[in-house]
Amino acid sequence: MAGVCGENGKCTYVGSRGSSLVDLVVVNESLLDYFSNFTVDDPNILSDHCTVKFSLRSSKSHSNTVTHEHTVHDTSEKVNIRYKWDNKHMEAYKIGLESQDTQQKLQVIREKIRNQPNTYDIDGAVQSLSEVFNNVCSPLFEVKCKSPSFNNGGERKLYDENCERHKQVFLDNLNIYRQDKSDVNRQNMVWSDRLLKNQ
Repeated sequence: MAGVCGENGKCTYVGSRGSSLVDLVVVNESLLDYFSNFTVDDPNILSDHCTVKFSLRSSKSHSNTVTHEHTVHDTSEKVNIRYKWDNKHMEAYKIGLESQDTQQKLQVIREKIRNQPNTYDIDGAVQSLSEVFNNVCSPLFEVKCKSPSFNNGGERKLYDENCERHKQVFLDNLNIYRQDKSDVNRQNMVWSDRLLKNQ
């Protein structure tokens, strides 16, 4: 998407060994007309990876736009697992993605989207796609998330003055890097981010 919709060549990862374009948005060429915007944000405090944002436009004209009211229900759940890449499972991962079962499931999702581009439940498509990748990734890369540590009183101590100092150092280095993307500034930003995350 980056080369087609803008932000051509902007790095999406800034780490201790350098910067690179590793986070991708891949779409079928026939869907490009639905994209109206594509941007890569600057590095942030949450991750070594930059936020990739894009906007989609409706195929219907604005004069036919109907406003829908949505009630948002908080259905968030505690995250108990995450995926951690391990090079020793790379071949098994490729085999899993290329398997007949996975390819058939992906084909079903593609057909549903292709045959009903205006009415297909996009949440259902995302859920189905997520399930396909979970089936391949879980046995290879799943890691249990650690629970936060507790102090002697039984209360979670997640943030203190030391964290605040490290956060401020990181934000200062992040702003310096945003103004001058030199290797030294990148290394200082990554170093301070690592110190903050290890608190």
